[in-house]
Amino acid sequence: MAKIVCPYTVAFQDYPDPEAHSIVVSFSGCKHNCAGCHNHMLANENYMFACEYDLDEFYGSLSYACLTNRTNFVCFQGGEPLYESNREFVKKFL
Repeated sequence: MAKIVCPYTVAFQDYPDPEAHSIVVSFSGCKHNCAGCHNHMLANENYMFACEYDLDEFYGSLSYACLTNRTNFVCFQGGEPLYESNREFVKKFL
């Protein structure tokens, strides 16, 4: 299980080109306390909009989001996708 903020968002990203859409998946939990963090609310592992997903459920949900938004680009952000409570989930998914 991983703590993922629901629902996913769709955003324009500069990668691989300025016109690209991507599905943005935000994970909660981070202990880095970086100056200038742009998602400081997601540092809290128990962020109020975080949902727990298992691998199959996440894959199905992400596949559906990609299909309905006509993209195969996915961006993981945080919090921290490789935070201790998310690390194994992300490694298995990738």
